[in-house]
Amino acid sequence: SKYYNSIQDSVDVVKEEAFKKLQDNAINLDANAIVGIKIDVELLTSNYTMVSVTGTAVKVKIWLIKYELILKNFYSKTKN
Repeated sequence: SKYYNSIQDSVDVVKEEAFKKLQDNAINLDANAIVGIKIDVELLTSNYTMVSVTGTAVKVKIWLIKYELILKNFYSKTKN
């Protein structure tokens, strides 16, 4: 219905704003990734919606990512 669509639209907008704030906070902490993201949406009285987005800001080491890609490539070749 039109009522539920408008609620969904407002939740989507607020959720995007919350993700943006989470990203901005991570950047301020000099992080380059966010892990363990959790999203909570609650419908409160009087048609208010509360959206909470939490996560842990981390700094991923590039050499670790490259090493994992090398291992994946190696193991995929040995299976064939």
